[in-house]
Amino acid sequence: DGSGIALYGRQTAPAAFAGQNAGGLAAEMQLSSQMFGMRIGMTPDGFLTQNWVGGLRVQPANGPITLLVERDSVKDTMLSYAGARDPESGETWGGVMSNSAALQAHWGDDKSGFYATGGYAVLQGHEVEGNTAISGNVGSWWKVASLPEGSLTLGTNFSAMHYQHDLSYFTFGQGGYFSPQQYFLFNVPMRWSGTYRRRLQYTIGGGLGLQHFVQDASEYYPTDAALQAMSQKMYPELGSTGVNFNFDARLAYQMAPHWLLGAFATATNARDYTAGSGGLFVKYIFEERPMSLENPAPSVPDWRGQQPFSLF
Repeated sequence: DGSGIALYGRQTAPAAFAGQNAGGLAAEMQLSSQMFGMRIGMTPDGFLTQNWVGGLRVQPANGPITLLVERDSVKDTMLSYAGARDPESGETWGGVMSNSAALQAHWGDDKSGFYATGGYAVLQGHEVEGNTAISGNVGSWWKVASLPEGSLTLGTNFSAMHYQHDLSYFTFGQGGYFSPQQYFLFNVPMRWSGTYRRRLQYTIGGGLGLQHFVQDASEYYPTDAALQAMSQKMYPELGSTGVNFNFDARLAYQMAPHWLLGAFATATNARDYTAGSGGLFVKYIFEERPMSLENPAPSVPDWRGQQPFSLF
């Protein structure tokens, strides 16, 4: 809103400026089957920065190995997602895009299983210093209870990631997105899911654990050598260790053989901030399908391989 005391854009001393906001409409198309998926679209029209988004999923023989290649916006902040205007010069910067490739593997069934993922990304934005990232996670799950009302699943998960540069700030050339040089997370996820009278499907999930991250010192103006040399300012090295939590609740109600009404709510403090979201959705499925856990009928997944009737 322009009233903060932290430096913004090319500011060298704190000063108020007119508030900024972003909004717009985006379009996207998807094509998907059990073994293949793709998407193509644009970032919202009306943003200061405009980009195309896309993705490709290949899952040979509908097996346990999946390759995902994706280009998508980094949605951590308005700066990283939509771009921002420098109050000193009027220039635009931000709008960071992540160009990533990941290999996913999972083995098991609804009773127990194991998964592992590894990925690499190149991040680029308008007048933002370039960056690279590597990430990975491994985990497992076990169904520990199965009752007529539902089932309880517990698991373990370990995640890690590394970025070449810390670009999490809001001066010119920074990207406004969380980019630690060390990040480790261990948590124990749990999930309770079931159905009510065949039409209502519900899932309540969450997890508790520990996270640790370190961010290196970072230049205030990494893409403006002259301004950086004049100011000599550096964001300090930071480190944090603390409790991690996440929560995810979802409902889906079969209104008719082709229509599904749903709602979701999530909250987490993963990374370096607490975030929450909620929403409603309506889906129309061309293939008629009864909702029943006893007789599941698979539907065409979205481009990532997610089943439209699957809550997780």
